[in-house]
Amino acid sequence: MMQRDAYDELNKWELYKAYGHFNLAFEDLVACFRSFIVELVKVYYGFNVDWEDAETTHELEGHLQDRLIKIILSDSGASDILEKWRACIKDMSNQDVQKVLIENDVEPLAFSKNQIMLVDLVYKKSLELIRLRNVIIHSHYYGVNLDFHPSDKLQGVKGIKRSGGFQEKGFRLKSKTFGDYIESIERLYIVVTEFQNNILSRNEDWFPDKSEFEAIEKIEFTINEQENDS
Repeated sequence: MMQRDAYDELNKWELYKAYGHFNLAFEDLVACFRSFIVELVKVYYGFNVDWEDAETTHELEGHLQDRLIKIILSDSGASDILEKWRACIKDMSNQDVQKVLIENDVEPLAFSKNQIMLVDLVYKKSLELIRLRNVIIHSHYYGVNLDFHPSDKLQGVKGIKRSGGFQEKGFRLKSKTFGDYIESIERLYIVVTEFQNNILSRNEDWFPDKSEFEAIEKIEFTINEQENDS
């Protein structure tokens, strides 16, 4: 019987756990953008209230509210959700649009110039994250089943079609790398959630601390790649 290596198995567990955590954190951030869009649309059309059960007056469960908006968004990928999130905010901050809303007895949300700057920064960093996630998810990994490679890193290859033919890009991912990604995703999630809560509360002066804004600016969703001609 082959002797089990406890240290090796723990390393492998940490690596695979980090891989799964990264994907879950990513999906949670996308869900945050989707929720933000739903709330923006409700305000846009003057229906920013929660539906209640007519008999009990208790708020209806989430799956019974905003169903048409959720249907429209249901088949949108992460990139589409992110694009729509930014577009909704930019449209609602447009003065001509705000004028129309006011004329139709809808109080538009107000966005400061700093908040729009934050939207652009979050959009930029989240787009980088989506591109990184697509590389990680849609790459091929070797040595997982038979443990040919050390269990503290994933060795992946991404095939890319180019005008000159085909090229492969190889990379390695360690638990710490995933940990850095996760920390950055959580930072984005917190600022987007705080942004939503303050905007819906009509706190026009809200803006993250300077140190937090600078930390977001420094986020890098990059991967060390090694190009291999094929």
